[in-house]
Amino acid sequence: MRASVRALTLSVDEDIAALSAYLWQRRIAHRIFEERGQQILEVKRAEHATAVRELYRAWRAGELVLTAVPRATQPSRRWALLEYPALLALLAVALLCFPATWPLDRGELGWLLPLLTVVPVLPGSSGTKYEVLMHALLAGELWRLFTPILLHFSFAHLAFNAALFVEFGRRIEHIRGPTALITIVLTVAAVSNLCQYALSDSVLFGGLSGVVYGLFGFVLVRARIEPEQIAWQLNAAFVLAVVGFLVLMSTGITEAFGLNIANTAHWSGLLCGLGLGFMVGRRTHE
Repeated sequence: MRASVRALTLSVDEDIAALSAYLWQRRIAHRIFEERGQQILEVKRAEHATAVRELYRAWRAGELVLTAVPRATQPSRRWALLEYPALLALLAVALLCFPATWPLDRGELGWLLPLLTVVPVLPGSSGTKYEVLMHALLAGELWRLFTPILLHFSFAHLAFNAALFVEFGRRIEHIRGPTALITIVLTVAAVSNLCQYALSDSVLFGGLSGVVYGLFGFVLVRARIEPEQIAWQLNAAFVLAVVGFLVLMSTGITEAFGLNIANTAHWSGLLCGLGLGFMVGRRTHE
């Protein structure tokens, strides 16, 4: 497999959306991403690199006139959370629910935590996992399929998940819109929570990490299907780091430090996100 070739290294503030659109019209496959404060344009074929550099020179010299990309479809370089209402709302709910786990430090459950776990935390409850879950769902407690993602057991846990949630979620909401982001989050949440519950000995699990890996998988697939969308593109080293972290945590290394990681939720979330990425069409949010 041939490696991509860096054709341009530019200021991150330079808008090259019009050039990118022109390159796609000429069927020059490429991707644009940020690295160390710079904007990189890579082409898949080495012979295209020289052509891209010449086109860029001609464009900036005024010898090549390109039509500006309409603002509705131009990839935004401003990632302010206020531009992403669904993302901001989901983060706000997770932050509001953070105190739910605080009573655990005192050996207590409190009143909110039992409402957010995948099944009720009831001392002395009997029945199989399936029976307990079905009893809760038939009682109308359908929110339990989703609410474990709101449980975080330390500030570091919440901060780490929130940072990655923003990184991937903003890309999805930018291109697909707020409804799509919420739908993907809820779908991945239900799948990852049910899988973790089925294979875990405890109901005290939670966090956005399963959803984060689902969003990560979705973005990876869309980057392959829609390479012309700059917002889908992730730095290769970052992708490797995210996958490497998942594999490392799955080795059980954290158990030596008393940290139990919901690895089943991570892997099932990733697979669900990959599947959803293949299922959706190429419709762009406007």
